[in-house]
Amino acid sequence: MKKPIFLLLSLGLTLFPLLSRPVDLSAPDTELGVSTKDGFLSLHRELGEIDFGKELILPFRLFFQSSPQTTSACFATSGWTIPVMDSKTTFLDENRIEVFLPCGKTTYFIKNLATGKFKSIDGEWEGTYDQTKEKLTITRDDGWE
Repeated sequence: MKKPIFLLLSLGLTLFPLLSRPVDLSAPDTELGVSTKDGFLSLHRELGEIDFGKELILPFRLFFQSSPQTTSACFATSGWTIPVMDSKTTFLDENRIEVFLPCGKTTYFIKNLATGKFKSIDGEWEGTYDQTKEKLTITRDDGWE
């Protein structure tokens, strides 16, 4: 199930940016120069920044990856993507979520079976999925949502 998320696009609209820790919006690293760990070509270019106000500025990047799984709502061909416009969540199964972020990185969330909440691999972010609204809310302990 793929759903577009405006998770990070709405960051800061209801937040207190001065009290929050910064979010890492750097471009994703490639493990092998311009290749992914799977051997696909991966390139990105910084095109600028988008200022959403209230101190929320997101990078505007163009990505190309030769992986056939790279798709975009902005381009008819595979391989090209603009992360700030193509961010999305994919439920891999009922216990795992893949999140493609507006900065171009991909992160994964694992469901805690005891609490029913999802936790990012690095433990920094927590996700709550409301099945009735089909809405995933991702938060951090300092107020980012």
